[in-house]
Amino acid sequence: MPETFSQNTSTAPALRRPWQAASLSFSIHLAFFVLLLLLLRFAPAGQPLEEGPRRVSLVLAETPTQDSDDTSYLEQPVTPNPNSETSPANSLPEERPNLPSEPTSAAERKLEVSPDLPGLADSAAAMTEGVTGAAPGSELSPETLAAIAEEQRELANQPQPAPLATTAIFGSAPIQGRRFVFVLDRSKSMGAGGLDVLSRAQQELLGALTPLAPENEFQIVAYHQQTVTLQDAGMLKASEQNKAEVEKFIQQLAPYGSTDHEAGLYRALDLQADAIILLTDGDTPELHDGQIEQIYRVTKGRAAVHCVQFGLSAEPPSNSFMRKLASKTGGSYQYINVNQLRSAK
Repeated sequence: MPETFSQNTSTAPALRRPWQAASLSFSIHLAFFVLLLLLLRFAPAGQPLEEGPRRVSLVLAETPTQDSDDTSYLEQPVTPNPNSETSPANSLPEERPNLPSEPTSAAERKLEVSPDLPGLADSAAAMTEGVTGAAPGSELSPETLAAIAEEQRELANQPQPAPLATTAIFGSAPIQGRRFVFVLDRSKSMGAGGLDVLSRAQQELLGALTPLAPENEFQIVAYHQQTVTLQDAGMLKASEQNKAEVEKFIQQLAPYGSTDHEAGLYRALDLQADAIILLTDGDTPELHDGQIEQIYRVTKGRAAVHCVQFGLSAEPPSNSFMRKLASKTGGSYQYINVNQLRSAK
């Protein structure tokens, strides 16, 4: 028994020596690492540290016995290359991005397609090469360009608005417009049994149509209690052929019947004219303020009613509804003394 105890006590320290060696090595390296950190932390302010990055490695080693020289490394130490230079530029080469030497325009840029995405190269080529007629850098698709071109063609094919024309009748103020409707009272008071001004209106109408360009439009509405128009049509082009029909039309008008001013005015408003010339003696029934207001609402501010009133008095009536109508719609008012008109023949 004593021999067995003695043998166990002699071998126990030997079994603990590898662990003690590893602990000692780790402690030494740890102390060295802490000392290095302290030196870096408390280095003098006036002495700059060595410039450039340096490679630092921590090596763990194990010695089987305390007296043994057989040391095994858990990590191989790094051996510096004697031919390498210590300058930072050579130790860590600087990586620079591949930048173009000159800026390229948007039209010159190509879509970069990853080789890992099959089929995307064809789509990119179609996107970049399919646009024709676009300015450099344009992002408009072919569909958008085609829609713009179609819209331009439609605008070019649309009829252009007629030129603005200026005319006058019976010495009135200048009347401007593009679409003219002459509203002529053909009731009994306008004929030979009354003022006898229809024949003179015929001459004035022909003169008022002369300044109109062929692109302008016109119409004549003759009324008593009913209305009738030239050629029983809508607006007519101011061509020489249509102008020549006016004389024949007025000659066929027989002055008779009562007067309905609203019938003639609303017929003219249906034709969407921007200049309406009303020729009448203003005989009863006159339009009251409510009717004038309603006519103005129908015009929506787009049609001016120019009124030419015939009478036998030397001075125009002070309370004429025609003066109010012209003022309300933005038109002009002209009074014609028929006695002076006859003496001027």
